[in-house]
Amino acid sequence: MSAMTNGSEEDVRAEMGFLPLEIMLDQYRKSSCAPSIQTDLKTVFAWLGQDIGELTAQSEVLYRRGYLAYLSIGVAPSFQLQKSFDMAFAHPEARARAKHKPPEAVMDAFDRMFASDSEIASKRKHDWEVETAQMSQALNKVRVSHSGTGWLVNFVIGTTEKARLFRAVSVAWCVWVLLRTEIYFELVGFQFHQWDEEMLVANLLALPVLVYLSHYLFKVYAKMRK
Repeated sequence: MSAMTNGSEEDVRAEMGFLPLEIMLDQYRKSSCAPSIQTDLKTVFAWLGQDIGELTAQSEVLYRRGYLAYLSIGVAPSFQLQKSFDMAFAHPEARARAKHKPPEAVMDAFDRMFASDSEIASKRKHDWEVETAQMSQALNKVRVSHSGTGWLVNFVIGTTEKARLFRAVSVAWCVWVLLRTEIYFELVGFQFHQWDEEMLVANLLALPVLVYLSHYLFKVYAKMRK
């Protein structure tokens, strides 16, 4: 592995990402290596584009960039590591680094490098509960008086053509947001990089909020025209 070019905190953090990989490689060279470690190594090295073994100079650069992106997203695999991930997330270059996020399979392998399965399961359950609560809170903030949102209630549960259209578009939008957040794909030569997971709630609410604001502004405009 490469040596640190200077003693900055970021260099230390990046180099720390190589340690569990080195340990896994040592175990891989032994006949008693666990199947789960073999699977994770195959996943990581397939992403790096080389055979399992000593990292090439190009692979080191890709691994370092991917690991910093993994940290910069700010979602730790365990409660014990969350503080370190929070520090990486707060870095001024965190958003730019997160754009180099590796595929989900590699992200999962990173999780298993730094935490046990039970720690990961416990942390993910907690994060899901927090995210659900935040979504509920955000939806509550959107609510206003019944007179102001009666049209929206009708769209959600109504049987009119507009209501059915609103529901169809909303479902399509939610599916699109989830796909863009979880999957990287290429279509007709255009690369569609994954959206930031931290913006999932905001992206899901973007369409309903836009519809509400459009309706509200139209009502204001209509009153001004009278």
